[in-house]
Amino acid sequence: MVAPVSRTIEAATRTGPRLAALAGAIVLAAAIVSSAEAQGSEHRRGFWLQGGVMGASNRVDCTNCGRFEWDQGVAAFLRAGGTISPHVLLGAEAYGFRQTDGEVAETDIQGIMVITEWYPLLQLGGFLKVGIGAANVDVFVTTTDGATTQTSKTGLAISLGFGWDIRVTDGISITPVINTYINAVGDLDVEPLGTADDVLTTLLTAGVGVTFH
Repeated sequence: MVAPVSRTIEAATRTGPRLAALAGAIVLAAAIVSSAEAQGSEHRRGFWLQGGVMGASNRVDCTNCGRFEWDQGVAAFLRAGGTISPHVLLGAEAYGFRQTDGEVAETDIQGIMVITEWYPLLQLGGFLKVGIGAANVDVFVTTTDGATTQTSKTGLAISLGFGWDIRVTDGISITPVINTYINAVGDLDVEPLGTADDVLTTLLTAGVGVTFH
């Protein structure tokens, strides 16, 4: 079990309108550029869409917490953007996590970020993903009388991931993925347990998605 404060830290990301607008603008610009100037990989060009469901583990760290455990749950992601070159895709990603292991404190995380996917060897289909954006942490605590309290705060999110496109048709791939999302929200006042200092959540996910090229 996580120490009293860290156990209660659950995350749900509500993304700010400015970052959402920026991500949308980047996706649109990338799609326009790629449509006008696609350098034509037979497999990757123009607009692309990717989504999937993943098993997930989330851990909460803070400077005044005790020992930690990983909370289990389910995660999902949706990515879209344009093809800058056969090796580079640019876009936006929305992701979410929900804790499912029945703790007194429940965690939901959702976020949005600008991402790049890089394919070093086109013929193999493997890629590296990096991203930066925003995440909001919501903490839900069930008290002894059955009431539920909620605390939330928005902070920085970064991501590193790997994937592999397995071609099934000219425009569709099955894509196994592994991702890490790190969300830093600073101090969090968790009612009724007190303040958790320098809260950092680490979300690890693995699953399978579908990519439309």
